[in-house]
Amino acid sequence: MSLNFSIFLNAVKSIGSRVIVLLMLFAIQWVSAQGQAKKPPNIIFFLIDDLGYTDVGVFAKHLTGVPQKGQFYETPEVDKLSAEGITFWQAYANPLCSSTRASVITGRYASRLGFMTATGRGNTTFFARGKNTPQGFYQHDQMWADSIPIEQAVQNGYTNIALPSGQPGDTTNELTIAEALHGYDSYLIGKWHLGGHGLQGYQPQDQGFNAVAYFDAGSSPFYNWRNLWNNTTNTYPLSTQTKSARGKAGEPTGMYVVRYHSA
Repeated sequence: MSLNFSIFLNAVKSIGSRVIVLLMLFAIQWVSAQGQAKKPPNIIFFLIDDLGYTDVGVFAKHLTGVPQKGQFYETPEVDKLSAEGITFWQAYANPLCSSTRASVITGRYASRLGFMTATGRGNTTFFARGKNTPQGFYQHDQMWADSIPIEQAVQNGYTNIALPSGQPGDTTNELTIAEALHGYDSYLIGKWHLGGHGLQGYQPQDQGFNAVAYFDAGSSPFYNWRNLWNNTTNTYPLSTQTKSARGKAGEPTGMYVVRYHSA
C-alpha cells in the first residue's frame, strides 16, 4: 500500500481546511511593516506523532540503501520536499509527543519546561485539586503517583501538562516561536496537546497562534470528531475553571481527502 501525503500540501493551500491526523502544523505568512514587495519565505512545519525514521522514503533509503520505490511506505510528496530543501540526517527528538511539541515551539529542552512524558488528563494536578502549588513545581504538574501505586520510579514521577503562558499562578511565561517571529501571522492546525487538556489560557491562541482547527488532547477519533473538539464540558470541577477550552473544530471545507492505492 502506498500513502499519498498530498493531504498535507492541500491543507497549506487553504488555512480554513482541516487536518484530521495527529500533527501539529503552523504556516507563517510574513507581512512587511514597510509595505516592501520583497518577502522572506513562508515557513511550514509538520509535526507528526509516531512517525518512524524509516517510515519516510528518503530516510529509509539513506539508512537501508533501498530506493524509495522499493520501500513498504511510499512518501513521494515528502521525498520531494526533502530533495528541494534541506534534510537533516542526524538530529535529536524527544520520544514523546507533548515533550517534543514543548521543545520545538520554545527552542528549549523539554525537561526544563517540566514536560517529562506524554500528558494525560490532569485531574491530579495542583490546579485541578484546588491546591496551592509547592515551591519548585508548576501548578499544572500532574502527579502520576496519585494514580499509579506501583513502586517504580519511572512511573511514579510528575510532568507538566500545560506550557506556561503567563496566567495567574504561572512562575514563567514561555516565549513561543509564534510570539518571537514579529511581523508574521502564525496559524496552527491539528493536535495541540500543550494546554492541560482544555485549560483556559493555555491554548494555541494564548501562545501567539491563530487557532484554525485544533484539539488539546493526546488522540482523537477519526470519525465523528467534531463534537469532541467543540465540547466545553468542564473536566476540572474542583478548580476555578468553569468550562473546557479543549479545542475548535473550525469550519467545514470538504477538502480533506486521503488517496491510497494497492501495490
